[in-house]
Amino acid sequence: MRSIDGRSLDLDDVIAVARRREPVRLAPAAAKRVDASRRALEKVVAKGGLAYGIKTGFGELANVAISNADVRTLQITLLRSHAVGQGPPSARMRSEQRSSCARTRSPWATLAFAASS
Repeated sequence: MRSIDGRSLDLDDVIAVARRREPVRLAPAAAKRVDASRRALEKVVAKGGLAYGIKTGFGELANVAISNADVRTLQITLLRSHAVGQGPPSARMRSEQRSSCARTRSPWATLAFAASS
Protein backbone atom coordinates (compact mmCIF):
# COMPACT_ATOMS: atom_id res chain seq x y z
CA MET A 1 0.00 0.00 0.00
CA ARG A 2 1.29 3.44 -0.94
CA SER A 3 1.26 6.10 1.72
CA ILE A 4 0.75 9.76 0.87
CA ASP A 5 2.53 11.95 3.40
CA GLY A 6 2.36 15.28 1.58
CA ARG A 7 6.11 15.47 1.18
CA SER A 8 7.50 12.51 -0.72
CA LEU A 9 5.12 11.68 -3.59
CA ASP A 10 7.07 10.73 -6.68
CA LEU A 11 6.33 9.50 -10.17
CA ASP A 12 6.75 5.84 -9.14
CA ASP A 13 3.94 6.30 -6.59
CA VAL A 14 1.62 7.86 -9.15
CA ILE A 15 2.32 5.11 -11.69
CA ALA A 16 1.86 2.35 -9.10
CA VAL A 17 -1.55 3.67 -8.14
CA ALA A 18 -2.72 4.73 -11.60
CA ARG A 19 -1.49 1.76 -13.63
CA ARG A 20 -1.24 -1.09 -11.16
CA ARG A 21 -4.13 0.06 -8.98
CA GLU A 22 -2.06 -0.22 -5.80
CA PRO A 23 -4.06 0.93 -2.80
CA VAL A 24 -3.21 4.31 -1.34
CA ARG A 25 -3.74 5.79 2.10
CA LEU A 26 -3.10 9.10 3.74
CA ALA A 27 -0.27 8.84 6.28
CA PRO A 28 -1.39 9.54 9.87
CA ALA A 29 0.89 12.58 10.18
CA ALA A 30 -0.54 14.03 6.96
CA ALA A 31 -4.08 13.36 8.18
CA LYS A 32 -3.29 15.33 11.33
CA ARG A 33 -2.05 18.25 9.23
CA VAL A 34 -5.21 18.13 7.11
CA ASP A 35 -7.37 18.09 10.23
CA ALA A 36 -5.43 21.01 11.73
CA SER A 37 -5.89 22.98 8.49
CA ARG A 38 -9.60 22.29 8.53
CA ARG A 39 -9.92 23.42 12.15
CA ALA A 40 -8.04 26.63 11.33
CA LEU A 41 -10.36 27.33 8.38
CA GLU A 42 -13.43 26.59 10.48
CA LYS A 43 -12.22 29.14 13.05
CA VAL A 44 -11.80 31.79 10.35
CA VAL A 45 -15.32 31.13 9.08
CA ALA A 46 -16.81 31.06 12.59
CA LYS A 47 -15.20 34.39 13.53
CA GLY A 48 -16.30 36.03 10.31
CA GLY A 49 -12.70 36.68 9.24
CA LEU A 50 -11.73 36.78 5.59
CA ALA A 51 -9.65 34.09 3.94
CA TYR A 52 -9.02 34.13 0.20
CA GLY A 53 -11.29 31.71 -1.62
CA ILE A 54 -13.02 30.65 1.59
CA LYS A 55 -14.69 33.89 2.69
CA THR A 56 -13.88 35.89 -0.46
CA GLY A 57 -14.27 35.45 -4.18
CA PHE A 58 -11.38 34.47 -6.43
CA GLY A 59 -9.08 36.50 -8.67
CA GLU A 60 -10.64 39.88 -9.43
CA LEU A 61 -13.37 39.10 -6.89
CA ALA A 62 -10.87 38.58 -4.05
CA ASN A 63 -12.13 41.75 -2.41
CA VAL A 64 -15.74 40.53 -2.39
CA ALA A 65 -16.74 39.06 0.98
CA ILE A 66 -18.80 35.85 0.95
CA SER A 67 -21.54 35.51 3.57
CA ASN A 68 -21.47 32.59 6.00
CA ALA A 69 -24.64 31.33 4.33
CA ASP A 70 -22.85 31.14 0.96
CA VAL A 71 -19.49 29.63 2.03
CA ARG A 72 -20.67 26.06 1.46
CA THR A 73 -22.08 26.90 -1.96
CA LEU A 74 -18.87 28.68 -2.97
CA GLN A 75 -16.75 25.63 -2.13
CA ILE A 76 -19.07 23.20 -3.93
CA THR A 77 -19.11 25.47 -6.98
CA LEU A 78 -15.31 25.72 -6.93
CA LEU A 79 -14.91 21.94 -6.87
CA ARG A 80 -17.48 21.44 -9.59
CA SER A 81 -15.86 24.03 -11.81
CA HIS A 82 -12.50 22.32 -11.48
CA ALA A 83 -14.02 18.91 -12.14
CA VAL A 84 -15.40 19.92 -15.55
CA GLY A 85 -13.22 18.87 -18.43
CA GLN A 86 -12.69 21.03 -21.47
CA GLY A 87 -11.21 20.19 -24.82
CA PRO A 88 -10.48 16.71 -26.12
CA PRO A 89 -10.77 13.79 -23.67
CA SER A 90 -7.67 13.16 -21.59
CA ALA A 91 -5.56 10.09 -22.03
CA ARG A 92 -6.46 7.27 -19.67
CA MET A 93 -3.28 7.69 -17.63
CA ARG A 94 -4.02 11.35 -16.91
CA SER A 95 -7.55 10.53 -15.78
CA GLU A 96 -6.25 7.76 -13.54
CA GLN A 97 -3.68 10.08 -12.00
CA ARG A 98 -6.36 12.63 -11.19
CA SER A 99 -8.56 9.89 -9.80
CA SER A 100 -5.70 8.61 -7.63
CA CYS A 101 -5.19 12.06 -6.17
CA ALA A 102 -8.92 12.42 -5.55
CA ARG A 103 -8.99 9.17 -3.55
CA THR A 104 -6.72 10.70 -0.92
CA ARG A 105 -7.84 13.17 1.72
CA SER A 106 -6.23 16.37 0.60
CA PRO A 107 -6.99 19.79 2.08
CA TRP A 108 -9.19 20.45 -0.94
CA ALA A 109 -10.99 17.17 -0.46
CA THR A 110 -11.52 18.08 3.18
CA LEU A 111 -13.18 21.31 2.09
CA ALA A 112 -15.33 19.37 -0.34
CA PHE A 113 -16.47 16.98 2.39
CA ALA A 114 -17.22 19.92 4.68
CA ALA A 115 -19.12 21.72 1.96
CA SER A 116 -21.23 18.72 1.00
CA SER A 117 -22.15 17.58 4.49
